[in-house]
Amino acid sequence: MKVTIKDIAAATGLSTASVSRILNQRGRYSAASAKRVHDAAADLGYFKNRSAADLASQRNHTIGVINYPAETNANDQVIQGIMAEANRLAMDVMIMYAARDDQAVIAKTVQNMIERRVFAVMFLSVRPDQAIIDTLRRANIYPQEVASASDLNISSISSDDFQIGYQATNLLFQRGYRRVAFAGTDPQQDIIGRYRYAGYTAALQQQSAAPILTIKGVIIFARI
Repeated sequence: MKVTIKDIAAATGLSTASVSRILNQRGRYSAASAKRVHDAAADLGYFKNRSAADLASQRNHTIGVINYPAETNANDQVIQGIMAEANRLAMDVMIMYAARDDQAVIAKTVQNMIERRVFAVMFLSVRPDQAIIDTLRRANIYPQEVASASDLNISSISSDDFQIGYQATNLLFQRGYRRVAFAGTDPQQDIIGRYRYAGYTAALQQQSAAPILTIKGVIIFARI
């Protein structure tokens, strides 16, 4: 059977209120009482119900992260950074996966996050629509895009995509290429693509070269 605070109270001879204060680190209690409670909890195999504690205190310590099932490990370092900072702040992290642009799947995943009482949701290269963002705000949950950006009403943290487009194009010119195409994303539809395309065209202008835009197709570099 699941061990409860009442079991610890019975084992230590303390009241349930005292045990609760010690386990939740609230109020005043002696070091000796704390040791008795923690020793009893370990012996009995007690595990704190974080959800119940958060509900009682009207606070929570869980960050939700929604990632997408990428074929690369591009987001691994970002997740490691999130985990390291959360650990430093004694926060929990809940990671779920959703298709990058499937709003129905993202909405369902967000609903799962809301029901698990996270206090913030990070969309890691996942692009929610404004309705999903508004749903989180109504639930008093902070939404944040990470490693991505959009024109919607949501803050975002991402790389300098203008510099990515500019420096990548410049590097190819430095290596002798003279016809460089921009491929893979539509600058009219994707804000990250827009910034990268702007960097790409800025580098081309310095070389007096004409842009080559291919939304769907193979990118080809040709030496003169």
